[in-house]
Amino acid sequence: QNPVLSFGFGIQAEWPGAFTAKVEALDVNGSALFGATFNGFSNNLENGSAQFIGLADTTGRNVSQILISTDSGASNPLFANDFAINDISFTVPETGSIILLGGALLCMAGAFRRKVRN
Repeated sequence: QNPVLSFGFGIQAEWPGAFTAKVEALDVNGSALFGATFNGFSNNLENGSAQFIGLADTTGRNVSQILISTDSGASNPLFANDFAINDISFTVPETGSIILLGGALLCMAGAFRRKVRN
């Protein structure tokens, strides 16, 4: 596992209306680090009503698991659910690679511009 310092995600209940989202961050041993509860309201208009939740561990890269649960409220308990996200990782491109690519593109653009002028 590769612990992280922070995480964020958008969340929306399956049923439009008020909902509660609970988030708990765990370390590599499965021990709770911290948690929080958020109240949200979502609709089915696809207008960005999903709530964004972002949390960080101020003591270092300790978060290796995230537990997320939602409650769609009393209006429709059929859609209440629990789920967990664990061991998600991806690589971020190095800054040097991006700078090298950008420099190459600038050189190509300059050569093309000189060729068009002549």
